[in-house]
Amino acid sequence: IPFSVNLKEDEESIVENFYETFHGKFINIKYLLTANIPRGYLHRPLTATMEFTIESDRDDLPERRSPPQMVIFNITQNTARHQLLSEIIIGGFRVTGKIATQCSLQDPLSGELTVEASSVP
Repeated sequence: IPFSVNLKEDEESIVENFYETFHGKFINIKYLLTANIPRGYLHRPLTATMEFTIESDRDDLPERRSPPQMVIFNITQNTARHQLLSEIIIGGFRVTGKIATQCSLQDPLSGELTVEASSVP
């Protein structure tokens, strides 16, 4: 399932409200993307969180030495951290995907998502 997320609104750009990602000794600015999958009345939702980086306009950045790469990720019942792990293992699922390592705020965040196996149709 290809996906894309644009980080600016139609009426006015919110790009100026974002700060660049920074990891210093006493100050950290980081952004997290959280996916939450509700599973029904008696089951708690599955949640995964991944950090992503925000950089300035491409014109302001120094010349990149390496081209952007696609990072492959896997989410399975074995990699999921959840309180109801025994129920997750019985159900079984496997989600794989790719996401770009470098992206601009002016472009949509893009990648691929594939549900390879799921006990729930």
